[in-house]
Amino acid sequence: MLLLLLLLGAGWGRAPVAADDVPADSRGRNASGGPLPSLYVMEPPPAPDEEDAASPCPYGVEALDFLHNLSDARLLEEEWPCEVRVYWAEQLRPLVAIVRSLLSYCAPFMVVLGLTVNSMAFTVLSTSALSGSSLSVYLRALAVTDNCALVFNVAVSFARAHLDSLAKLFLAHEWLCALNKVLLGMSFYYSTWLVVSLTWERLATITYPLTLGVWCSKKVALMVVCTLGVLFFMVGVIRVKYSGFEQDSVFEFEPCKVHTALHMTLAMYGYLVLSLWLPLVLIVVGNLCLVATLRRSARTRSELTAKKDRDTLRLTRMLLMVSVGYVVLLLPLGIVATLELFWNTSVKRDSLQRGSTLYSHWLKGKLLLKWVRGACYFIYLFNFCINFFLYCMSGRKFRRAATQHFQRRLSQPLSRLYKSSPSSSSEQADSPRKASNPALAHVNEAFLADEVPAVEAGCGRPAASVEPENRCPSSPTADEGHQPTSSATPS
Repeated sequence: MLLLLLLLGAGWGRAPVAADDVPADSRGRNASGGPLPSLYVMEPPPAPDEEDAASPCPYGVEALDFLHNLSDARLLEEEWPCEVRVYWAEQLRPLVAIVRSLLSYCAPFMVVLGLTVNSMAFTVLSTSALSGSSLSVYLRALAVTDNCALVFNVAVSFARAHLDSLAKLFLAHEWLCALNKVLLGMSFYYSTWLVVSLTWERLATITYPLTLGVWCSKKVALMVVCTLGVLFFMVGVIRVKYSGFEQDSVFEFEPCKVHTALHMTLAMYGYLVLSLWLPLVLIVVGNLCLVATLRRSARTRSELTAKKDRDTLRLTRMLLMVSVGYVVLLLPLGIVATLELFWNTSVKRDSLQRGSTLYSHWLKGKLLLKWVRGACYFIYLFNFCINFFLYCMSGRKFRRAATQHFQRRLSQPLSRLYKSSPSSSSEQADSPRKASNPALAHVNEAFLADEVPAVEAGCGRPAASVEPENRCPSSPTADEGHQPTSSATPS
């Protein structure tokens, strides 16, 4: 009995042993295979609650400032996991800030600049010195479509993002969204394919001047421009049934509801091919053929055609600058837009399990491609503002026509003011003499009183010292000698 009490006392005073301290081959069992007393087994601590185990996300859904509806926060937290919110706030935010600043402050300035210089280009190309060629028809249509793209894409999108009243108006009236979508798509298609028409029209004129060159006339150019306009208006109407990149615009306005049709992915790829890749391929191939033709003709150039070849080279250089500028500015946007479309459609969003690593990776890639597209889109906007400057840089005849046109425009108010002054009454007596001889219009006013009567028109020698039979032959008038013909082209 005494020995039993000693054994029980020793067992009672021993500290309990946790289950992890028991060897693996005898955990919960004694040496004979039976269960250990409860004293020697410590129960594991209770598992913590899931909400306590998971660390709270440092960024809520409010960090995603591009979301328009935050009413159901729980659903948004499932749709935008914590990993995606951290990526947006800590890694993607610098790029987003740069693109937003460019679109908020620089894009409106580019709209104003583009509308101004395109209107100036249209006015100069409509003058009698340049309006008689087929090239002027294409360039005037290009100026109009560039202005339409600036208005219906950039200006309207900027206004919808910053004016709540206009955004609500678009959301309340679906026909406004449809009309803007038609005009937007039409202007992009039209602008792109006008550059294609310019390139291949010039290639046909240089390569086959006697056969195909006859068809490159002003009448044919008008027919091509009108046909392209009708065709792309119909394409824009069909495109209303399909969603596009305007549903996820980098201007971040609330998109209109679109009743998507079947085969939307195939339609989007067709849109990219028709508006980006097919025109780019045709422009690049046409320019390469044009350069090869010019180099081949330069080897066989004769002295009699040297001046004509120089004029052709200047005109072709201007068209090459327009085409190359278009390709350089459009190519980055085309690559990123194609990658984004593939990323968004290759993996179905509904097939991914929300909260999974693959789903978070897909969302992060989607956000990154969207804002890279925004940066490339801003670069592409320069295409609608630089054509006038390219014409002035590469076309000597265009520069001369622009200078004469704007000088005449600016001198009209000054001439009215000068005629209304009293000092102009003494000079009105000389106007019949200037009108009878247009060559006197370029003579300095300081020499009119004494030297002009003694100068024979068109010679510059005293009339008394010239015999009748030795007088200078009649020279062309000022209009014939200084005014370019109507068939001239900007070069």
